Amino acid sequence: RQWFKSSIGLELTELPREVGFCPLCIQQGDLLMIPDTLADARFASNPVVTAYPYVRFYAGVPLITPEGHAIGVLYVFDK
Repeated sequence: RQWFKSSIGLELTELPREVGFCPLCIQQGDLLMIPDTLADARFASNPVVTAYPYVRFYAGVPLITPEGHAIGVLYVFDK
């Protein structure tokens, strides 16, 4: 699962990995920006897009240690 360490205006504290954007961001290893989730076939039917929290914009970068281990993602999203 994914835990939110900090948030503003979000009532969730965690989500299952299967519905999050962070695993793809970590896999990609670089900036992942989705200007309109409804226009992106990979995410248009995702439960966090079609229901609360209704993610429409997402931008994230993986947090990678000097040893190359991905330990999380720093991201923002908006409705």
